[in-house]
Amino acid sequence: MVDHAVVITAAQEADDPNSAAARPTTELQRIVAEEWELVLDRRCIGPGDDFFALGGDSMAVLTVAGRLSRRLGRTVRSTMMFECSTVRSLAERLGATEQAPRAALHRRPARRHCVARSSAFGV
Repeated sequence: MVDHAVVITAAQEADDPNSAAARPTTELQRIVAEEWELVLDRRCIGPGDDFFALGGDSMAVLTVAGRLSRRLGRTVRSTMMFECSTVRSLAERLGATEQAPRAALHRRPARRHCVARSSAFGV
């Protein structure tokens, strides 16, 4: 016998974006959720799920951070996972850092002209 109240509640939770049962809605959320599922050996991780509530620990944090770094082609610091422990919050942080201006990363530092002191060269 099917409990229709349970089925309706589950469907409503899946439609509620604040529910852990909701599906990832952005590409970054999908990537984060996929990596968590692999490392934590879980299925159907949603945007509101908390990494540590799902059984994540510091070793799993290091593993996920490394996997995300390789997959995204940029550094994902483990501290980010402690600060942003849900799929949604981590994906938002990763998206924000991706959108940050990169001009400073490509700018060359100003060259300093070194003037050698004659005593340093025995002159």
